[in-house]
Amino acid sequence: MDEQLKDNVLVASIVLAAVCLVLAISSGISASKNKTNVQREMTLRLETEEKLNSVSSRLSSLESDLKKAQGEFDQTKSALSQEQLTTQALKTELEKTTRLKEQLEKDLKEALFSKTHPAK
Repeated sequence: MDEQLKDNVLVASIVLAAVCLVLAISSGISASKNKTNVQREMTLRLETEEKLNSVSSRLSSLESDLKKAQGEFDQTKSALSQEQLTTQALKTELEKTTRLKEQLEKDLKEALFSKTHPAK
């Protein structure tokens, strides 16, 4: 009976060792897959972060360009407004000058007429 018990213990030990070996191999394979997945995810995250940094940099550059363009637009708008005011003032001055010219021409005609046709 001792011999049979030893054989049973030996068989149980072999089966247990085989199960442990299978578990160890499957754990190693699973760990390898997980490591590969983690590496892929890290690579993807790094690439995404680099793209985000690039886009953020480009966005900052565009915002700066927009502010610069807005400032130039405001200056141009101000200059245009000033030009319009100057144009309006010149139009008013031209109208005054035209009225004065017409009045002077009228006065000149009257003076010439009164000189050529003296009052009786």
